[in-house]
Amino acid sequence: MTVLQAAVLEYLGRQNRTIQPSGYLDNKGHWTVPPEDRLSCCQGIQESLLYNVHARSLKHVAAMFGISPSTLRRAVKERKSAHK
Repeated sequence: MTVLQAAVLEYLGRQNRTIQPSGYLDNKGHWTVPPEDRLSCCQGIQESLLYNVHARSLKHVAAMFGISPSTLRRAVKERKSAHK
């Protein structure tokens, strides 16, 4: 499996919630993320439910795999077209 294929599967899994971002909900309902899982695209995002939403985003998954968001977007679109 290529890095791009793995990124597509990760993104789609996060979108349909079969794959969860790392972290957990604390007793106040805030999403807590290990510092090593924070990426440059996460700057300015507080640990909260918003981070959980961001961690499912195409931008975040692309950063995880070191590819551009446009490359990932194109690959996701191609996969969805192929599986219709």
